[in-house]
Amino acid sequence: MERKELAGIEQTAMVCTLLHESHAFFTGIVGISFLAFFSGFMLYRKLTSALSEKSEGEALFRAVVSVASDGILLVDAESLQILEANRGLEAMLGYGEGELTGKSLSSLTACDHDFHKGASPGESVESSSRAADRVFLTREGREIHTQTKTTRVRLKKREIVCLSVHDITERKQAEEALRTVTMELERRIAERTAELSEANARLTADIEEKIRVETALRKEESIRRMVFDAIPDMITVIDRNLRIIHSNWGGGYDYVPQEMRSGTPYCYDAFYPSQGGKCEPCHALEAFTTGKVVCREKLNPRIGHVEICAYPIFGDDGQVLMVVEHARNIDERKRLEEERLKFQKLESVGMLAGGIAHDFNNLLTGVLGNIYLSKTLAPKGGKLARRLEEAEKAAQRAASLTHQLLTFSRGGEPVRKTVSLEKLIRDTVSFGLRGSNVRCEISIPPDIWPVQVDCGQISQVIGNLIMNADQAMRDGGIVTVCAVNAIVGQKESPTLSPGRYVKVSVTDSGSGIPDSDLGRIFDPYFTTKSSGSGLGLSAAFSIIKKHGGVITVDSRLGEGSTFHFFLPAADGVAAEIEGEPAAPGRERGKILVMDDEEIIREISGEILAHLGYRAEFCTDGAEAIEKYKEARESGEPFDLILMDLTIPGGMGGKDAMKRILEIDPDAKGIVSSGYSSDPILARYDQYGFRGVMTKPYDMEEMERTLRRVMDEEKRG
Repeated sequence: MERKELAGIEQTAMVCTLLHESHAFFTGIVGISFLAFFSGFMLYRKLTSALSEKSEGEALFRAVVSVASDGILLVDAESLQILEANRGLEAMLGYGEGELTGKSLSSLTACDHDFHKGASPGESVESSSRAADRVFLTREGREIHTQTKTTRVRLKKREIVCLSVHDITERKQAEEALRTVTMELERRIAERTAELSEANARLTADIEEKIRVETALRKEESIRRMVFDAIPDMITVIDRNLRIIHSNWGGGYDYVPQEMRSGTPYCYDAFYPSQGGKCEPCHALEAFTTGKVVCREKLNPRIGHVEICAYPIFGDDGQVLMVVEHARNIDERKRLEEERLKFQKLESVGMLAGGIAHDFNNLLTGVLGNIYLSKTLAPKGGKLARRLEEAEKAAQRAASLTHQLLTFSRGGEPVRKTVSLEKLIRDTVSFGLRGSNVRCEISIPPDIWPVQVDCGQISQVIGNLIMNADQAMRDGGIVTVCAVNAIVGQKESPTLSPGRYVKVSVTDSGSGIPDSDLGRIFDPYFTTKSSGSGLGLSAAFSIIKKHGGVITVDSRLGEGSTFHFFLPAADGVAAEIEGEPAAPGRERGKILVMDDEEIIREISGEILAHLGYRAEFCTDGAEAIEKYKEARESGEPFDLILMDLTIPGGMGGKDAMKRILEIDPDAKGIVSSGYSSDPILARYDQYGFRGVMTKPYDMEEMERTLRRVMDEEKRG
């Protein structure tokens, strides 16, 4: 029975070998080899199952096994002793026929293998066969790579391992060679890929840099273009044929019509289409010819006065390649030049007016002084006294006019004193509307707060507003002047500091002011009158601002206008003459009068004598210093010095007072000037003076100031 089983196994092995030799080649497809193995094992299964029935198959099996090219081994499962090996395995390992029988399987392998893991007894071969790659050793010790199929069978309580060994050394070598070639190719590909990647990275970086540069250039060009187009002046580039090849068409002026903004138009067609040809003279052509910058002014019928400069651009050969033209509208510059000339004329007139006003004030001082003295001699209530009062009022109005001339000519800080506005308003309105068909209604409450103002300047403001109202009502009408007390908070007027104010409103029923002009009526030189200078409201605005107030206007076309101005209320009360006039003949003090005008010295001496003062006189500061020193050394010092601020060709009051205070720190000085706008008059105490009087003298104000300063205590 055992021989039959072996015969069956040999037949199966032979069949497997034949099948394998018919289908397995070195270059064959692995799938076909696997199919051959699978088919052989299927056949092996059938043959095994038939061993018990067909003993004659043993001979056939041995024949198949002996001729099989693959090795067939039968090994004891426990001892791994080779029971039988076919010729194919012996040839594969370099052994002679029968030399492998009895050897240990371990001596044929390069390492321990789990050959004992085969089919368990009773299991089908198909389901329990194990296939693996194993290394065998030849007689010479050379390694052979094989693919081995292992199956375990039990014969008479003996376990036998059947091995089918297929030499795959050449395939392994081919695979190794292929793997080596593949690795080399992969290495080369990797190197090439790295080179390509590096080159690609460089190319990508170059492309990105190019894109970045192009983007930056486009952005820069866009910005340059926007800046170029935003220039309010027009800049054009002209070639030798006088064609415009580049221009900032988006300039601030509409130099060129829309239809000319494409292509390359001739410059003369673009700027002067009505001429029908080249300009004569042509500044661009002259720049091409001479190579020099050419600038000219032209009157363009569409855009006004234009200044055009042509700048030649030279090439490497020194020839003019193109000309850059710069065109600028100079209408505003022309207007400013006219304004400057007008201002210079007004400044000259102002200087002349200031000089006239100064001299006129000196004359008025004499006139008013004599009127004052004449009033003291005339019977009270008589006709002569009334005439003298009218003459005094007229002279005072003349003094007000000279004060306005000085304000117009020089401006300056206001010389403030605390007064009630009622008398100032009534006198100014009465004078301003004399001979007019306009009637004025004045509304001022008796408890109106006093204000600290320059009477001459505020009179000028009121006079300008009354004059404007009178001119707005050519056919007559009513102008209303109201004054009220007002407390202004932060919310009521952000332009005024919170506090107490007197609000004065002047309302007319004239034609009103157009909305387009309301924002400009306080601008210098703005006027809608053909004969106006445009300085009245501008001067009013400046005066009120210097007084710490504000002036505004409400107007509707056809409904008239109302001007409001606010003046800060004073903390004290309006100045009044204190006490009774000095009795003639009673001396009240010794006064030094310094003035270069003889008429001033004479009338001042008479008035001072009338007021009870003893006066001495000098013509300039140097003489005043000497007289003051002599009087002080003699034991009969001056109680007060009345000093003219300006002495032509000599030392004036400011320098003289400084020197006198060095001699006597308790010296009392009053500064006087016909230039009422001089800043020293507004801040006289900062220069060492105790009081101020403007020419022409108001006699009551003069007496009040003299008494106040004389009664002051010495400086601590």
